[in-house]
Amino acid sequence: MDRPCDRIALDDLYAVEALNVQVPFAVGKELLDGQLGRDTSARLREIPTHAELGTRSAGELIVDGGHADQAGQLLNNRSEKTGIGWVIAGKLLARKRPKLIPVYDSIVSCQFGAPKHVWLKLHDQLAKNDGELRAALAEVRAAPALPWMPARPSVGLRQ
Repeated sequence: MDRPCDRIALDDLYAVEALNVQVPFAVGKELLDGQLGRDTSARLREIPTHAELGTRSAGELIVDGGHADQAGQLLNNRSEKTGIGWVIAGKLLARKRPKLIPVYDSIVSCQFGAPKHVWLKLHDQLAKNDGELRAALAEVRAAPALPWMPARPSVGLRQ
């Protein structure tokens, strides 16, 4: 039986909509109840939930033919009626394996370009120098959050 982390669920489809993309209805149905969903789940089961870019075991998952690459190719395959393209495929996989698959869409691509094998490029950067960058980013994540906006008193209606 699939664990929730190993299958695409309705809340995953809603989550990617929050990132400005929409899974077409027919593809969503196929992901939830069809062969595409079963095939995707089979690949997700092979990707540990704790796998993280920049660590030793992550590289084998994201290389050409690795389990994460296979899942991405399955979802991205535009030649079949179930293909959803690289942006939506990546966002769905990032939802299921956020430490391993970064959200990489056209907005990020405009800023950083679109290198071939972007997951491998990021992995290599995070693993370089015994994971120095990965450690620095972990420190930033662990630091106390800064307030988003200064608190403002609420304004009531005048009578």
